[in-house]
Amino acid sequence: MRGKSAYLFLSIIILLSIVGLASTLIMNPSHIFRYIIVSAIIIGIIYLLAQKFFATNRGSEHRAFLKAARSSKKRLKKKESYMKTSGRSAKKIRREATHLTVIEGKKGKRKSRAFH
Repeated sequence: MRGKSAYLFLSIIILLSIVGLASTLIMNPSHIFRYIIVSAIIIGIIYLLAQKFFATNRGSEHRAFLKAARSSKKRLKKKESYMKTSGRSAKKIRREATHLTVIEGKKGKRKSRAFH
């Protein structure tokens, strides 16, 4: 919803500047060049402010993505260099599930339950 309101606000500002430009062209054509420059500066400032306030999260997400991509590339390079030095192919290497752990306990004994 926030993007739609910003788009509507910028559209109204641009429309008003076009109407003002047309009226200045009819009433006072000598000042048209100065008016164009001032309008462009104001629109540019509004655009930069909108980008700063509405797109703050996009920058941090993009940086996090780039950091993850760099670490992934490093990990891939290490794996490739290991395969080249050891002479193994990618199919022969078996990955171990390091995130799985064995829980010690009595696995063969069934629990006695009150409700069957």
